[in-house]
Amino acid sequence: MKKESIFMAVAAFSSAAAFLFAALSQFLVLTFFLSSPVTGADAAPTIDNVIAQYAKAVGDRRSLEKNWALELRGHCESSVAEESGPIQVIVQGPKIFMQLSDGDLLMGVNQDTFWRHPRGGEILKIPAGAMAETVAIFDSARVLHWKEKFPAISVTGTQQVDGSDAYVIETKPGDPSTERLFIDRRSGLLIREEILAKHEVFTFADFHLVDGIQVPFTIHQSTPGPSYTYKFSEAKHVAEVDDAMFAPR
Repeated sequence: MKKESIFMAVAAFSSAAAFLFAALSQFLVLTFFLSSPVTGADAAPTIDNVIAQYAKAVGDRRSLEKNWALELRGHCESSVAEESGPIQVIVQGPKIFMQLSDGDLLMGVNQDTFWRHPRGGEILKIPAGAMAETVAIFDSARVLHWKEKFPAISVTGTQQVDGSDAYVIETKPGDPSTERLFIDRRSGLLIREEILAKHEVFTFADFHLVDGIQVPFTIHQSTPGPSYTYKFSEAKHVAEVDDAMFAPR
């Protein structure tokens, strides 16, 4: 075989090998990206999808839309001794009434005022807005109004919460006053909430179906001061509650 023919054959073989190598490289790179797990905001679905998942998990929409009150009874364990004991909670939207230790401490929020009245003491009153986020944790129906109340609400990523993967929702992304909501990817339920402006953290567990709505029977609240664990043993919805229930007394 002439030298020219040998060189041409070698050149052709080299070109074919280079083409195959390039194709194999592209295939391996594509395979890597397709098989690699995506994390953070890139893995998160849209806010509409997460809200829909949570609303479906928490209960029947018709039940959530009912204007009834939720009554809870159980026990409160607090790092402040006088705030521990049997507890009754009645919540209706943004309004709430709490009775601790058979009346040793009464608390409530109506449209205008948060009030706190220890037995034999004076009534403390502050504007209701200061407690709005805290009171809202008891209201399962609030998911129906998240987008209306927080126009910028969005999914900002995923995070582990006590061993569970959760979507992270921020009501005001990038704002120091944002609330962070953690929706369990598997159950679709809210399992943690952080109110950054007040340095409050809530965790939710032991969900029970009450009149078609999932209600957490264990809520832990940590604050810069006291911490509380609410363990409820009874829950029911009440069709009618007098507004006087939520007024200072």
